Amino acid sequence: MAKILSSYQSYKKTEEITRMTLQEKLASEYGDACTVDELTHIVQRHLEENNIKHLDIAGFNQLERHLNNFLRLVRIRKTQLMMGVVKGLQEKETQLKRENSIIMKEIEAARMNENEMNEDSGDAAAAATPPYTDFQVTW
Repeated sequence: MAKILSSYQSYKKTEEITRMTLQEKLASEYGDACTVDELTHIVQRHLEENNIKHLDIAGFNQLERHLNNFLRLVRIRKTQLMMGVVKGLQEKETQLKRENSIIMKEIEAARMNENEMNEDSGDAAAAATPPYTDFQVTW
């Protein structure tokens, strides 16, 4: 049982280290990702710079292309972020399956050891006591 508890504690420490490492990795890789408010501000500034009231059809088409390109970049970045998270979760799932398998083997070994000890103590108790015989006492 002590092995199981120490294995569980080791698992918890590993899980926390993995989580912190993943958070640091995401922060370093995607720290420059914009928030919704920042994106809105960028679009508004872009519209003000182009002075939308004075644009003709060609200007609107160009602005639409810019916005579509920007939206495409946002979608690509979102996909990259999601793929990173999915990959991290898949690695965590694999690790948890491995640890679960190890724990199950330890539990099975502990049960078998317990059963062997019970059988051994049962054999010793049977050898120490004489066999049971029926007899009657009459008065």
